Order: sequence, then C-alpha cells, then structure tokens
Amino acid sequence: MSWICPNPECSFENSDDVIVCPCDGTYRRTRLVLSTPEGGSWRTAITMDVTRRAYGRLYPGVEHQYVPHNEGAHPFSVVKAANGAWQLVANASCPIRTVLNTVPCEGGRAYPLKPGDEIAIAPASNPASLYAPLRVSFVPVE
Repeated sequence: MSWICPNPECSFENSDDVIVCPCDGTYRRTRLVLSTPEGGSWRTAITMDVTRRAYGRLYPGVEHQYVPHNEGAHPFSVVKAANGAWQLVANASCPIRTVLNTVPCEGGRAYPLKPGDEIAIAPASNPASLYAPLRVSFVPVE
C-alpha cells in the first residue's frame, strides 16, 4: 500500500513504510505509540504530557513510582509539530531525567522522534541508571 504526500505542490506517492516524503519533507499523518517491553502501549494523535498516570498504565508495577506526583513535574511531553513531525520535549521542572537512546535530554529542548527510538527515565544523580523504557513507533492515521 502507499500514501500520497498531502502537500498539494508535491503529491508524490510514497511507500507505506515511509513516514517523511523524500521530495518535500512533509510528514505522514500518524499517531505516536509508546510501548513497553512487556507489551503495554500508549497512543496519542495530539501533543500530550507523559505523566505519572500514563506511566501507571504502561507500568502498573513498580516503575511508575519513579515519576513524581507533583502537578507539572511530568518527565517529558510528546509534541506534534506543525509539519506533522513528532518530538520529545524534556521537562526542565521534573526532578528526574529523560533519556533518549541512552543520551540525557536537556530540559525544554525538542528532540525529533523516529521509529525504534527508546525513551527512558533516570535519576538526576545517575542518568546511566535507566528505568521504564518506552519504544517509539507510529501508526498511520487514515
């Protein structure tokens, strides 16, 4: 199956496994999916804060305990940019670190997300200790 670039000036036909049109850089409309190694998943089609509640659904056991209870202290947000690209924005107000592909994220900075990326949380004192990994994938919105 394929998809047509939604940019009226392009209209290039892309294969189904392509997320970004190679002709003009327009992103395919997708939902972001964050998955745990145990098979739990969380989906969104809009910009969202990933809070303790989301982690509690993904990791009902122990891992969500590391995410603070405080309002506004979520570890990160997933942001859908105007061009359709998905980004991770670490929360500078959160006492724990957000890590993308084993690299600690700077608070407030946007990091592009690609299929297969791994997001984790870590103590601020030891960003090498990774907890609650989440695998990034996308589902087309038709």
